[in-house]
Amino acid sequence: METDFTTALWSGGNLWLLVVGGGAVVLGVVFAYATMQWRTARQEETPAEKAEREVVTRENFGKTEQGKH
Repeated sequence: METDFTTALWSGGNLWLLVVGGGAVVLGVVFAYATMQWRTARQEETPAEKAEREVVTRENFGKTEQGKH
C-alpha cells in the first residue's frame, strides 16, 4: 500500500539526497569519535612512552630515501 509520499521518496532524487546526507552524518560521527579516542590515548602516555615514540619516529624518518617523503 504505497502512498504518494512513499512513491515520491523512492522514485525521485530525494532518496539519493537522504542516502548521501545520512552517509555524511555517519562519517562525521565516526571522525569525531576516532579523534576523541586518539586524543585520550595520547594524553594517557607517560613521559617515557613519549620519549620512546620520538626515538622510533626519528629512526624511521632516517630510513626514508633522500628526496622522497
